[in-house]
Amino acid sequence: MEMYQTEEQQVEALKRWWQENSTSAITGVVLGTALIMGYNAWREHQQHMSEQASGYYQQMVKAMDAKQTESADRLSERIIQEYGSTAYGAFARLAQAKLKVDAGDAPAARRMLEGLLASSAEDKYKHVARLRLGQVLLESNDAKAALDLVEQQAKAGGFASYERNYELLKGDIYSALNRPTDALAAYQAAQRLGAASALLEMKLDELGGNQGPAHP
Repeated sequence: MEMYQTEEQQVEALKRWWQENSTSAITGVVLGTALIMGYNAWREHQQHMSEQASGYYQQMVKAMDAKQTESADRLSERIIQEYGSTAYGAFARLAQAKLKVDAGDAPAARRMLEGLLASSAEDKYKHVARLRLGQVLLESNDAKAALDLVEQQAKAGGFASYERNYELLKGDIYSALNRPTDALAAYQAAQRLGAASALLEMKLDELGGNQGPAHP
C-alpha cells in the first residue's frame, strides 16, 4: 500500500483519485439511487394493483353468493384481464370455472382450469386447478382423461399437502371405471392421510372396507 509522508501528499493523492474516478463514482451513486427508487415504485404499484384486485374479488364473491351470475362473471373476467399476474387472477379463474360448472358448461370450465394450469407459476394454484379439472372431467363422463391427469401428477410428485385430495379423486375415478379394488385402496389411503367425512364413510361402507377413523 502506498504510504504518504505528509498531509499535503495525502490531499494530492485524494485529488488524483477523484479526478480519475469521479465519473464512475457519480454514475454508481446515481444508478444505485435510481434502482432503489425504481424498486420502491414497483412495490407501490404492485400493492396498488393487489388492493384494487382485492376489491373487485370481494365484489365478485358477493355477486356469487347472491346468485348474480352475470355480474360475477363480468367481475371475474375483469380481474383475469387486468390483474391476472396477482393471486386474485388465479382465484378469479377458479371462481369462473365454478360459475361455468354451475351453468352446465363443462367445456368452458375445462378451458378455464386448463388455462390456469398453463399460466400459473404457483404450485398450490395448479394443484387446486388440477383437482377441480379432474372432477369436471369425471362429471363429464371422461374418467379415463381424469385418471391420466391424476397419474401425470403422481409421476411428477411434489403434492404432499394435497395427497389425500388426490386419493379421494382417484377413488371416485376408479369407481366410475368399475375398478372397486383400486377405488377402495384409494379411499383407504385418503382416510389414513386424515380425510374424514360422512360421504367417505359411505363410500367405504359400500366397498366393504371401512377402517374407521384414522386417528382415535
